[in-house]
Amino acid sequence: MDQPFSQYFGTNYAPSDEECLEINKLLEQPRARLLQIEEEISRVEKILSDLNRERDSVSDAIDKYAILLTPIRRISQDVLQEIFIRCLPTDHNAVMASNEAPLLLGRVCSSWRTTSRSTPQLWSTIHIPIPRHHASFYALDIPPGDYSELARKVVEVRATVARDWLLRSGACPVDISLNQWDEAPSTDPDLPRPLLAVVVPFSERWRKVSITAPIQSLSGITALPPAALPSLESLSLNFSRVRSWGYGVEPTSSVNKDIFRAPKLTALSLTQLREDSLRLPVKWAQLTELSLEGNAWSRESGLSPSRTLQLLSMCPQLVKCRLEVGMREISEELDVPSVRLSKLQSFSIFDAVGLGPAFERLDLPVLDNIEFHTSIWPGSTKTSLFTLLSRLQLPIRTLTTDPQIFTKDDFLETLSFVPSLKTLTLKRSLVGSPSPWTEGPGTPDVARLDDAMLRRLLIPDEEGRCLFLHLTTFEIFSDLTFRDETLLQCIQGRVSSEGVTNLKRVYIQFNRQKGVDILPALSSFVEDGLSIELFYLAYQQRGPFSPSDGLPPAPLPAGIPWFRGF
Repeated sequence: MDQPFSQYFGTNYAPSDEECLEINKLLEQPRARLLQIEEEISRVEKILSDLNRERDSVSDAIDKYAILLTPIRRISQDVLQEIFIRCLPTDHNAVMASNEAPLLLGRVCSSWRTTSRSTPQLWSTIHIPIPRHHASFYALDIPPGDYSELARKVVEVRATVARDWLLRSGACPVDISLNQWDEAPSTDPDLPRPLLAVVVPFSERWRKVSITAPIQSLSGITALPPAALPSLESLSLNFSRVRSWGYGVEPTSSVNKDIFRAPKLTALSLTQLREDSLRLPVKWAQLTELSLEGNAWSRESGLSPSRTLQLLSMCPQLVKCRLEVGMREISEELDVPSVRLSKLQSFSIFDAVGLGPAFERLDLPVLDNIEFHTSIWPGSTKTSLFTLLSRLQLPIRTLTTDPQIFTKDDFLETLSFVPSLKTLTLKRSLVGSPSPWTEGPGTPDVARLDDAMLRRLLIPDEEGRCLFLHLTTFEIFSDLTFRDETLLQCIQGRVSSEGVTNLKRVYIQFNRQKGVDILPALSSFVEDGLSIELFYLAYQQRGPFSPSDGLPPAPLPAGIPWFRGF
């Protein structure tokens, strides 16, 4: 239907007086209809508003009754306590943070607060960070004097919280970790003492204790007599690297170490020890776990191949062992007897001297898990790992190493010794690993995690040969250069290959930004059970008074070791 004057719509046409009268006459009926519509809208909106109010009123009444019917209200006290306990972290001790269990559980309601505080198991683990030195935070806009005073106040508050926390643990055995790891040479050894004074009175209930602090701070801990430690099973002491860099620090031999005589001590970890470990008053014969780190080249405490064998011979019950060996023998001949460790399942070793002859004297019938690192330049000689793997009586299932400590050919030859491998973890060494960008005359052809190497590790070659038919877990914490697309192709290719076990877990920390998001293409694999975690430069530094300080952040960029290791 034609509309009068429609030819002028959207133009700059100016109607005459007669045309204005005609247009106004045309609009009389539409304007009246518009008014009717607006009145109807107002009426309907009022009805809707009234209905909304009524709905809200009825909904509120229903909600009040529905809350009474929620299942959580009917859970028995013992079941609720069990749920609370399962909220605790499993990879570290509970932290003193209001947004994590157990403190978070007490902030929900008064009933939960009462339940949480009356559940001793909830308070049986605690991590207590000691503030770092001001110099550890270069961008911190706080004068050093003010920071030191603030740090002391933080320690006082944490000491009060820790005391109440441990009192709530009742008669339960307790796991405690304290950390004052610092890079600053002027770390205050007195700062931890208020916190140590809080935990010492509970020593009779200590089960697992891990402390990182200068030796001066630990003297009151290490001198505890065996009678004060009837339940201690695991002890980890890190004598703070900062205090062993030659800043006038006394050796660890200057303090009493009766703590090592604890009657039930079966797991011992010592880092940055500055004395002969073999002379410690440890009941070596009952140890099932042993770790000696941070002292590979120390004159006081470094291990040589012969002393390593002597130490192992003193620990026949070992199940897990982690050692760094960096002292050479005075004599080239290794004239020591063979050592049999019939229970050793996990062996982590850092070799800076060439342990092949020592490995020839080891009998490890049930060894299943090996971690190996070395500072010996790739290609200069065959790594001692060849010797260790060639002497195994059973195929190992788990291997952790750094590909960059091998030449490409040596790396692939090493892997040929472990065809039954189920877990392969590639982790960059702290020392000895060449930079992935090192090139030039004389540079060895170091194994790199590029596209070709990734394919060689995960999928069969053109002739159908596959390094690991049974591999289910693949982890990388090392420098890499392969593309996201190649990783996708390898995961898909392994699934489509006959006679090859599907991957169940893939965990990779990239040292670069994300190229292509491959997760959507793997959604069907995830539905079938694949666990895949990919991290791209996600590290964030914690603040100066973080309650989690001292615990390993997750994840770190690849190439930055995320816990003290090799």
